[in-house]
Amino acid sequence: MKAYFSGFSNLAGFEYRYQTRQILFWFTQLAFFLLALQLGAQAPGSEKLLYNAPSAIAFDVGLLSLFALLPITVFAANAMLRDDRFRMSGLIYATPVGKWTFLTARFAGFLLTGLSLFLPAIAGLVAALYLIPLDPARIAPLSAFNYLYHLGIIVIPNLFFGSALIFAIATLSRNTLATYLGGMVVYALYFVAAALLNSPLLVGATPGTPESMTLSALLDPLGQSAIAAQTYYWSVAEKNTRLLSFSGLFLINRLLWMAVGAAIFWATGRLFSFRVKNEKKRRRSEKSRPEPQSRPAGLAVPVVIRGERSAAWPGLFSSVRLELRALVRNPAFLGMLLLWLGIVLSELITGIAHANSPGAGCPTTSLMVWLIRDPISKLGALILIFVCGELVWRERTHRFHEILDATPTANRIFFAAKLLTLAAIPLLLILGSIAAAVIIQTLNGYFDFQWPHYFTMFYSEGLPLVLIGIAALLLQCLIPNQYLAMLVTLLLWFGLTATSFSGIQHHLLRFATAPEMLYSEMNGYGFHWQAFHWFMCYWGSLGLILGIFTFALWRRGSDVSFGNRLRQLGANLGKTARFLMTVSLTLFAGSGIYIFYNTNIVNTYRSKEARLDFQAKYELRYRGWDHRPQPSLVGIRQEVDLFPKERGYRVRGVYRFRNLYRHPIDSLLLSVREPVEIEHLEIPGAELLSSDSLYKQYLYRLDVPLAAGDSLAVRLNFRVAHRGFRNHGAQHAIVENGSFILLRDMIPWLGFRDSYRIQSPYERQKRGLSPLDENPDTEIEHAGSAAYGYCDFETVISTEGDQIALAPGELKGQWQEGNRQYFHYLSEKPIKLFLGYASARYAVSRSVHEGIKLEIYHHPEHQSNVAWITGAIRSSLDYCAGAFGEYPRTNFRLFEMNSSQYWDFFSGVGMPGMVGVLENRGFLADIQHPSAHLAYRRFAHEVAHQWWGHQLNLDARPGGEILVESLAKYTEMMILEHQFGKAAARDLRTYELDRYLRGRGSESQAENPLFLSERQPYLAYSKGPLVFYAIADLVGEETLNRILKKLVAHSPDEEGVNTRKLLDWFAAELPAAQQRLVEDWMTRIVFYDLQIAGSRATENSDGSYSVTVQLVTRRHLSDGLGNETPLPINESLQIACYSQYPDGSDPSANTLYHQAHFFNREESSLTFRVGRKPAYIAIDPEILRIDRNRGDNLIPVD
Repeated sequence: MKAYFSGFSNLAGFEYRYQTRQILFWFTQLAFFLLALQLGAQAPGSEKLLYNAPSAIAFDVGLLSLFALLPITVFAANAMLRDDRFRMSGLIYATPVGKWTFLTARFAGFLLTGLSLFLPAIAGLVAALYLIPLDPARIAPLSAFNYLYHLGIIVIPNLFFGSALIFAIATLSRNTLATYLGGMVVYALYFVAAALLNSPLLVGATPGTPESMTLSALLDPLGQSAIAAQTYYWSVAEKNTRLLSFSGLFLINRLLWMAVGAAIFWATGRLFSFRVKNEKKRRRSEKSRPEPQSRPAGLAVPVVIRGERSAAWPGLFSSVRLELRALVRNPAFLGMLLLWLGIVLSELITGIAHANSPGAGCPTTSLMVWLIRDPISKLGALILIFVCGELVWRERTHRFHEILDATPTANRIFFAAKLLTLAAIPLLLILGSIAAAVIIQTLNGYFDFQWPHYFTMFYSEGLPLVLIGIAALLLQCLIPNQYLAMLVTLLLWFGLTATSFSGIQHHLLRFATAPEMLYSEMNGYGFHWQAFHWFMCYWGSLGLILGIFTFALWRRGSDVSFGNRLRQLGANLGKTARFLMTVSLTLFAGSGIYIFYNTNIVNTYRSKEARLDFQAKYELRYRGWDHRPQPSLVGIRQEVDLFPKERGYRVRGVYRFRNLYRHPIDSLLLSVREPVEIEHLEIPGAELLSSDSLYKQYLYRLDVPLAAGDSLAVRLNFRVAHRGFRNHGAQHAIVENGSFILLRDMIPWLGFRDSYRIQSPYERQKRGLSPLDENPDTEIEHAGSAAYGYCDFETVISTEGDQIALAPGELKGQWQEGNRQYFHYLSEKPIKLFLGYASARYAVSRSVHEGIKLEIYHHPEHQSNVAWITGAIRSSLDYCAGAFGEYPRTNFRLFEMNSSQYWDFFSGVGMPGMVGVLENRGFLADIQHPSAHLAYRRFAHEVAHQWWGHQLNLDARPGGEILVESLAKYTEMMILEHQFGKAAARDLRTYELDRYLRGRGSESQAENPLFLSERQPYLAYSKGPLVFYAIADLVGEETLNRILKKLVAHSPDEEGVNTRKLLDWFAAELPAAQQRLVEDWMTRIVFYDLQIAGSRATENSDGSYSVTVQLVTRRHLSDGLGNETPLPINESLQIACYSQYPDGSDPSANTLYHQAHFFNREESSLTFRVGRKPAYIAIDPEILRIDRNRGDNLIPVD
């Protein structure tokens, strides 16, 4: 044993010293320090979350451990393959060192090397707190324990498992590509498991069941899902103070994957052969080889040596064929392709199944391409970088380079063969992805494959990958170490693509990138191609320059030092190469200048810091106007000419403003949106004092102050011409087919532009701005007229001859002049100011329902769901009219919006009498899919806004978004329940509860009580509908709807409504006990902790069962950051008992008992009788209370 430990320590020490003395090691340590330095300075999701909070440290070290697997893969290849590479295996295996001593020592040295690589990352996280200017209020006192604790429970288990797997593959395969494949397998295990199990880490993941979250937490090899399961609903205060608990699922995950790593290492030792590979087979094959037979000498055939040019093409074809054959016959490369296909298939399957993804359930080609793009751009680049190192160094690794260099083949043949082989990899990846997508479409019964859209990926996704391959070739040629070159390439690629780390935002500086291209079935890629073509010309010409340098610096011969190759650079560049270099430089410079002209001169480009500075200067310049009364817009008359092909429009308008305040107004601050080019601006009876071209602000003084209730007119003619292209955030409003322009982009604005106000407290402080008012419940001094937020509206809109133009109001006329169509719309009475214009080549479906003309404007190829959509509109109109009052118009229009406008940001937009829904959020949905009701709800939601929003006379107090969005979501939920049953509404509540609890953990200021919600979407869209549904259950749906109806019926001549008035109505109509609960839910932040602590069923003599259940019923009162205090409970809660597990379908058939019981203690016991044997018992089965841990609300009955 002593001899074993002596040998082990010597070998492990040697391995560690060997690895840590290499320049590769020091470079990697430096890279990790810099990466951690930048990561430690990243905003951790909430402006109230500390940079060095325990949760932030856990996230940072977990992410860094993911990155660490890449260099560990490289070091594994170096550790286990160098013996074969330097032909030392036989000598090592002949020593007295045993197999297990050799393996354990080498693995220990390898693992210690990985840990040593990570230590600078910890130093970088700490250094970021002191070297980078951060908000000092968000830095907690330094605790070394927090870093060491998370290093021990997150990093070490991750490195152990990843190192064991990669070490095993390297040891048993003796193949470099197979070793790289092992590193990719770890990532694939993580991402595929997260996708298939609906991990909470995935963006937009729907909340899983406790069972699926448990599986996800256990099967994630890197423990990130287990961490998320524990911290999923932590508040900001908890994230700032609580350490991860090394218990429960997280503990099991760590022990499980450590055990898996140990088992892998044990299996490696069992399978590893401590002898020179294939030596016996080689000798046996030599013995069995027949002796060559002599042949009589014949006439010598003269060898004809063809000229260099005539031999070039056959030589190139032969070299490419040899390179491709070697690559595709490599089992490790085939493994990479299979792994790639597995990841793509998991993305496609989960993307279709994801109920809240665009086009859920309908595998359109646009959805398939959208799902494929991200894996291609990221994993494809990773494969290219790994394979490139092998391609360039293969001959030198096998010591064949000297023979090859002695052949008369030109360098350009070798270089071109390597480059074309690399270029074939994106081709294979894209072909495989298309095949996988088509198979998925076919299996789902979808056969509209849209091949041109698929084939554009060879250009849009393939060309950037080829450019990355060229850059990788150059770096492998410049750096005399394969692994160091690989790591440098990975670092540069990551730095130039991950803008949040590098801070590089302009695509002119981000190699092989271009502005995002969004696709719509209505409009295709549209003008997005313009920017992409120019950026690819720019980067393609640079790629050609890099390729020429790579060819000129190609390693050949015995002296391959960089200095010698640099001296021969000029000689290696022939006339053709010099000509191509000149052309490429010209293209590079010319396209770069043209791109800069478009992005920075024709259009405005501002970096993130520059945008904040721009906003700060505006606020400082006009801060005296932020609370200064200004007239309100009450009348609009516009003539609008749309030019979709030219991406522009022209407006001639008269806008009437009224003073709704109690005192006169003597000055006006008028502004227009940035792309507007004013042709004529006139305000009768006003003098222009100053104009600000930077912010497009115009200051006027009225000759006679505008008295309360008086009006004035503003005449404004302008045009908007979208020229060229932008670096990011391309405009999508006016396009060739499917234009949609919000009125707010087309009208003048009076007063301070609140959208320019910086919300971040630190950014405000850094720029000398005063803190924002954190108490939003402020009174307003307002004249009380219901005209506030309403306006008269009339417009004539023209568009191209083959399109239909839409706007709110009654269609009063339609005519054609030349090749243009004209439409006249008029609102018979004042309507809400949230208006817009649409224009496209629409087909129209018309019907009449209860005297209301229904019109569905849709893309002609999207006819299949129109009848279903019409049914959704009819049922939604019926419910809303019956519950909240008659629909106030005679027509209702729904139009399809092209998805490139807002792809994954929202589902639709509701205007008075006119609703737009994105094509991929309903028109392309699979209405036979189990999640079809989730597409149905989008139409219900927008119809509900015809009451909640467009019939509400809101004042300006906080909480208005609750009366608009929360009530629309509540209505949507009730419509779902009436149409699809309670299970559908319960699924929606599950989803919204998850969104609320996650949203409050990212709160940047402080969570407000519901009735004061302002700019907090997780309250308005998620908590609000949960509370209103709970109120409906408490007081009755009819009672709640009767009270809510008062909001709509509020007299237009009275002061505007707000959440306080709604609370007053609740207090007036509800019994005291109900009113107290409603007050708690609306004006306080209340959480429930409901548990089934235990249960027991006993069979009675008559065959029935007596069920006894122990319950925990607690309430907590939280402040805005999540600090909690106990709150007494005094209310009824529902208890349910089931004969089998209540799955996602309607469990009523299995319900044995479902009753409400009153609770006034934290712990209690309850006994009841059921007719059949019970299987499960639940508290709050309908999700009527906000409980962060619903995993203990349902348990099996003992």
